[in-house]
Amino acid sequence: MGYLEPINKKDFNELLIHLKAVDYSCFNSSTDSGVLEAISALSNTNGGEVFIGVNENQKVLGCFPEEETISITEQLADLSSSLSCNFNTYIIKNKLIIGFQVKRSDDKLAVNGVNKSKAYYFRLNRKTLPVNKIIALIWKLEQSEKANHINSDALLITKLLEETQKMTLSMLYRTSNLALKVVDNTMAFLVYSKKVEMFFEKDQIYYKIKD
Repeated sequence: MGYLEPINKKDFNELLIHLKAVDYSCFNSSTDSGVLEAISALSNTNGGEVFIGVNENQKVLGCFPEEETISITEQLADLSSSLSCNFNTYIIKNKLIIGFQVKRSDDKLAVNGVNKSKAYYFRLNRKTLPVNKIIALIWKLEQSEKANHINSDALLITKLLEETQKMTLSMLYRTSNLALKVVDNTMAFLVYSKKVEMFFEKDQIYYKIKD
């Protein structure tokens, strides 16, 4: 972990542009529920920023950087040594906030979730979500040297997605008449090979043909 010099910006959006922030989460305080889950999710996906002192509506509230830094450092002490990050102090309209820059890691990061048991998280459409079985299977594919190919199951699922535009896993289970495990593995392969994409809408994960 490292520290960078304070940066002055006029507003939060200007800071996001400066950082070229694609994915980020905002919290009032480092002790808020969901901070560690967001760090895990960003590390397990494509990296990003966790801001302390900014609420979920992107209103800058400010914080005490030294206290927040100590708090986060203590919370992260028992996590994976592969976690790569920097603390940054930003000044927006005379208010101090902390930006916790999380880099993507190939070593997946688990944290103690809301039920105090170790759990993995990922990011989807700027949402922090518990890892589902499709993501878990994709992670296995990333580590596997075994080549996968489009087969009849993949063609069937692709056809169903083309006809309906979007489907949940449960919808695919009902309409494909394939074994659940076959649907799971096929969908993981299609997402991994970028033929299908996942997206989060109305509290559900959907799948559609990638544009």
